[in-house]
Amino acid sequence: MSGHRLSLLPALAALAACADPYRSGEGWSHLYPPLAEEASSNRTERKEILHWAKNPREKAKLGYVERYETQSKGSRDWRVSWYITDRTGSRKIGFITAEGVYYRFVNGSDTAEVGKYDVPPRVTGLKVFYGIPLSENIDLEEVDPYR
Repeated sequence: MSGHRLSLLPALAALAACADPYRSGEGWSHLYPPLAEEASSNRTERKEILHWAKNPREKAKLGYVERYETQSKGSRDWRVSWYITDRTGSRKIGFITAEGVYYRFVNGSDTAEVGKYDVPPRVTGLKVFYGIPLSENIDLEEVDPYR
């Protein structure tokens, strides 16, 4: 029986060698900057995204674009970004970074890059985001609180 115990020792030593903490990157985490902790985020603007083909009287609401200013903990700088929501304004369907890169949310939390356009949100970027032909129209209007 002692022969079986001795044959297990090399197997256990090989298994312990595979559990090297430096191989997963955790051993080097002290060399990377820490993740930013969000201190505050404020919505500063909200506009309706309206679409029509030829007649502006036939405008249909596609959703909202909301401008947020976020300040990370320990920083004095504010970062601007925009969220695109559905037509009810309750679900975020994408976002635009301060650099003008448009992303769409897919499968819950995954993102897919749509493209890079000018900032603040421009009509061309929103047309591509929604898959609307460039010959049709999109307008951003202030939200009417009485409608």
